[in-house]
This record gives sequence, structure tokens and C-alpha cells, in this order.
Amino acid sequence: MHAHNARVLYLEDDEDTVEMVTFMLSLSGIDVVTVSSSKEAARLAKSEPFDLYLLDGLLPTGNSFELCRELRRHDASVPVVFYSALGFPADIKEGAEAGADAYLVKPYSGDLAETIQKTIARAKTNATSAGTTVH
Repeated sequence: MHAHNARVLYLEDDEDTVEMVTFMLSLSGIDVVTVSSSKEAARLAKSEPFDLYLLDGLLPTGNSFELCRELRRHDASVPVVFYSALGFPADIKEGAEAGADAYLVKPYSGDLAETIQKTIARAKTNATSAGTTVH
């Protein structure tokens, strides 16, 4: 059992998707902070602690793949998961090359909250064995 709820920074520009995902994740005890631009996501990621970054791959402004690279440069210990309608092999490959821990294609048939929790747990286990601290 974690001492605190997992805290996720969720970058998504579609308001309906934000409402649905935020509601689903909150039912599993995950605190979600939402932003709609990569610029805002980068600013928050550098000023507040998060357990995971959840990124939409398709944004009207900004580039999620470049944001992923920026987040990795800032703190490589926080996992990044893409949750995107961009499901072509080239998109998934670009996400992996940018440093994403996982790339989930919308609509995702699995349990998003469980996937997030497992990804956070894996990152904390890896950080503990490497002797680093994860938020």
C-alpha cells in the first residue's frame, strides 16, 4: 500500500476525454492534474512532483514526443505513458524512441488505472534498486 495516492500529470486537449479519464482514475484513488498544452505540462512537471506523466500523442499545438524527451531530460525516473489515438507503428516507435515507458492506443481495452499503477510501482522498484528516489 502506498503512503499517498498516485499523482498523475495528464496532458490532453479533448475535454470529454479529460473528464472520462479523470473520473476513471479518481475511482482508483489516482489524483489527476490535467493540462491542455505541452508548454503548461512542461512548466508543471518542473515545479511540482508527479508519479507519472500521461500524454496524448495528438495535440493542436506543441509536440508530445518532444515533451516526452524534455520530461526525460528533467527527471528520467518519472514514468511516461502515451495514451493516444495515434496508433500507427511509426507513432508507437517514436514514443519509445522519445523515452516512453508505455504507449497505449485509444480506445484502450485494458484497465488504464491498473496499467498506470503497475507502471508507477515498476518505476519505484527500479529506482529503489538503483538507489534513487522517486516522488
